[in-house]
Amino acid sequence: MSENEIKSFTALMNLSRTTTINLTDNLWPDLNFDKKWNTFIEYLKSFTDEENILSEVTDRKLQLLQKLLDLFFSSSEHDISIIRNGSKKNIPQIIYSLNRLVVKGKVFSDIENIDSFIFFLNKVPAIDYEKLAVPLLKYYLGSCNPEVKLKPIIVSVFSSLKSSASVYEKDINLYLDFNYLLGKLKQNIKGDTLGDVLKKIGVSERYSSTVYMKSFFFSWFIELRHYEIDVLNKNKQNIEECTSDEKKLLFATIIFSTFSRSFHSDKDAFIRSIDDSFFATPKIDKTEKEYWTLVTPCLDNESNNKLLINAHKYYVNIFTRFIITKFFDSLSDIAKDRSGQVRANYWRKYGTSESFVDIKLVVNKLQRRRMFNGLTLSEADKFNKHVIENLSDGYSESPVFLIIFKSKTVAIFLQTGHSAQVFNTDNPIITNLIHRSYVNSAKDFSIFTTGSLYNSYDEGRVIQNGYWQYNFTHFLSRNGITQGKE
Repeated sequence: MSENEIKSFTALMNLSRTTTINLTDNLWPDLNFDKKWNTFIEYLKSFTDEENILSEVTDRKLQLLQKLLDLFFSSSEHDISIIRNGSKKNIPQIIYSLNRLVVKGKVFSDIENIDSFIFFLNKVPAIDYEKLAVPLLKYYLGSCNPEVKLKPIIVSVFSSLKSSASVYEKDINLYLDFNYLLGKLKQNIKGDTLGDVLKKIGVSERYSSTVYMKSFFFSWFIELRHYEIDVLNKNKQNIEECTSDEKKLLFATIIFSTFSRSFHSDKDAFIRSIDDSFFATPKIDKTEKEYWTLVTPCLDNESNNKLLINAHKYYVNIFTRFIITKFFDSLSDIAKDRSGQVRANYWRKYGTSESFVDIKLVVNKLQRRRMFNGLTLSEADKFNKHVIENLSDGYSESPVFLIIFKSKTVAIFLQTGHSAQVFNTDNPIITNLIHRSYVNSAKDFSIFTTGSLYNSYDEGRVIQNGYWQYNFTHFLSRNGITQGKE
């Protein structure tokens, strides 16, 4: 048994009535631990043996305990001797059976029974509290709503212990005061897992895996600001146990931290790699704004909503860049376009422009299969929203990339020799085309056939060779369209 465990167990079993007033004060007393450890160890060993007996509550014992409890509450004297019934083990057994015994039609541990439970505890002779302390704390540390239930019950128990007992508030405060422990966790943030940090601040290993201690995971992890794959893997189980709203905020925090602080060589790839692995949302597309909303009242605040808005923007930009890259990388060779990567790099920068609205990918079945090769189901769903099917399977059919801005829409043909087409976004012809699910041919987008520069309506075709990048940049800039940021 480690020294920390000895300290924790000792604190739980020897807290005195005279010091419980300070339990909820957010203090961290500087106490000496120069006690006789051998005496403590022997005491703990004897308690452990007793606990093993107490925890074995059979159905028959459970029925007896229920009768004893009913007798206690039906008695006008509320005599605790009825509960003890000649055996000193009944009271601890009741503590171990809290989730199975019933009072007023609800389990004894139910929040609605808290007054009855504290009344019961106050009738227990002080001499029995030493045997109640650890089993009671063990139960309530596993409660789903510990902050509400834990304080009044545990204070009631420990306030009745012998006034002469040794006291170690340093440890007991960790269990009693939710905000106190949360503050210590945030002060000692360094560590790869919550368990590492809990151990660092003195929480016994015996309790670090309880529901109560795990309830601190979200608050601790969201402050971590250090998100690498190995850290996420070490905390994967705790992440999976978070609520859906907590997961949204965790993912949003990781996205924001990655792009504002992280030194990942490929930030987009990092977020895509952890998306389905740690924050899977079957049948829910995170590029949609509706995903980034909260339903939990205590989490729905201005700060969190601002974080989610920013995360959504980053997330959409990540997949816009990914779709552009995948389109040009997978189809440039099939379209015999020798400058596919150059085009991908150029248009990817406009995928996060303030003027950017959407992208459309016009492909036939062969081109679609090529583009979708290697995509996950989640990624394929995102791509599908941008695909316009080309019903023609002719080899001369060029894949067409459309990038739509607020004022202009540009159609880029990958096939060598094709020009890019530029339209006003409110042009009814192009508006009709980009809202269709299919076209008969890529030629549907070749509306302008004469001239290599823009006509007086700023619509026409651009030959994609020579200084095409300069020409496009100059034209788009003149129309208030500039490249975006990562």
